[in-house]
Amino acid sequence: MARHRPAHAKSGFGRYTPPRRIREAAHAASPESGIGLARRAGVLLGTGALAGAGIIGLTAGSASAFTLTGTSADAFGPNGVVCFPSAGTVDVRGNNSCAIASAGEAEAAAGNGYSMSNNSALAVTVGAIPAFANAFASNEAHFNAENSASATASGGATADAYAANRSHNNYENTAISVANGGGLAEAAVANESNHNSRNFVEAWSNGLSTASAFVANRGEFNFENSAVAMANNLSTAFAAAANHTDDSTDNAAWAAASGFSTATSNAGNDDNNHGNASLATANLGSTSTAQAGGFKEFEYGNLAEAGAVGGATSSALAGDCNFSDCGGSHNTALSSALAGGNASTDISGGNTGIATATGPASSSVTESIAGSALSTDTSGAGGMAYAADGNANWAISLNFNGTEINLSNGANG
Repeated sequence: MARHRPAHAKSGFGRYTPPRRIREAAHAASPESGIGLARRAGVLLGTGALAGAGIIGLTAGSASAFTLTGTSADAFGPNGVVCFPSAGTVDVRGNNSCAIASAGEAEAAAGNGYSMSNNSALAVTVGAIPAFANAFASNEAHFNAENSASATASGGATADAYAANRSHNNYENTAISVANGGGLAEAAVANESNHNSRNFVEAWSNGLSTASAFVANRGEFNFENSAVAMANNLSTAFAAAANHTDDSTDNAAWAAASGFSTATSNAGNDDNNHGNASLATANLGSTSTAQAGGFKEFEYGNLAEAGAVGGATSSALAGDCNFSDCGGSHNTALSSALAGGNASTDISGGNTGIATATGPASSSVTESIAGSALSTDTSGAGGMAYAADGNANWAISLNFNGTEINLSNGANG
């Protein structure tokens, strides 16, 4: 059966733009029902970008065909609390939003659209230093249910969480963001997309750092994918899984960076990618990159792990090929670098590669259906390097006193 494919970008993971903010509930002179608020919101939706594009295509006057719903809240510090319909309650379709601002501003909106149910948004700022929290779930959308967005910010930070906005038929998607100490955390799941369910995204940031996590945005029929990004102390972490894609399931990306470092993790970011996992960690002035699948359509079961500590660089690519029958599935790439080392693995053809480097050393493994190549180098004193492929080839380099020693099992090294 033919399937409609929305026009959406297939590359790039730019920051998600939130839906138009609806402030009536926060500033109303007296509480009003969710339906009453939603009717006013529907006027905005009926003339908005989604309606103009034909995604919603209805005005408030056609409410007899669908049920209008919606909640929103906007609170300002000091100690502002605005919940709609009210704290601990929901509207007639089970939607709720709550904004709590100790200082700065908190804004939340959930279920503003047609026939939305059991969606929730919570935005909280904590402490005496102004911070900004924005949480939006299932706005400018229709037929979305049980999506949630939660944003918490403190210490001059900004936290943004977006779940299933500008979309339809998205269920049980969750976005969580937490930011502290002047940092930025942004988490977005199933926005500007259709038919995405049970996806999860989380971003944590502290100490003038940026953490960004994206899952199943601008795509459709993506299920049970997850991404987590954590950044601390002047660092950047980025994680994306099944983003800007269609028909991808069970992909997971995790990135963690601390101490002026950068970690980037991508998993299954192309159509029909399934069961790919990537992990990137970086600490103390290091850089790590991991990508599992996502190099082309129909890639499965790839694993990429990259770790770097102490001014090191590590890269792991699993399933790195982009033509038919190139072995873009069931690859494992593992890289580890310490104390200024450089380790990289680039694996396809259904293979495994491992590279480690410590000190002023480098190691690399490249595998494809055409064969493999291993390289180790310890020309600088004090380094150690190891490389191995999935065909039992290995190479070792050592340099403890200024003299390099190279060992291998024959063909490589």
